[in-house]
Amino acid sequence: MTDNATTYLSDVVQTERRCARWKHIRIGPYTPRTNGKAERSFATLLHEWAYERAYRNSAFRATALPHYLRFYNTAAIRTESAASAATAPLKA
Repeated sequence: MTDNATTYLSDVVQTERRCARWKHIRIGPYTPRTNGKAERSFATLLHEWAYERAYRNSAFRATALPHYLRFYNTAAIRTESAASAATAPLKA
């Protein structure tokens, strides 16, 4: 599920999407109800993984992502309000 940004409509992305047999579902413009879950996921990633510590470079940050996702999806303790805001597992 994506917004209507041209990035997701490029030939490269569409070719990869077709090869993976993913259906491209677009949300309506300015639809916070649909877009809110994705925005919350991005904010969580930025706060808890990307900017949690100073990484030597982007390669080190990328290496840490699978470990963070495993933690987030299995071991992270969430409050009731956080659990309701992020019900789906995060994926790379």
